[in-house]
Amino acid sequence: MATLPADTWLRLAAWMAIGLAPYVVWGRRHGALRAARVADGAPASRT
Repeated sequence: MATLPADTWLRLAAWMAIGLAPYVVWGRRHGALRAARVADGAPASRT
């Protein structure tokens, strides 16, 4: 697998980023920690 061409690795990285972006955004909006902060009255936009 390490002998694959560089363009293959670049495509893998690009598709991984495309795939992970919605996952991360959804998780930040629907996560349990965010819900706990909102319930405590803390601003939801804090990280």
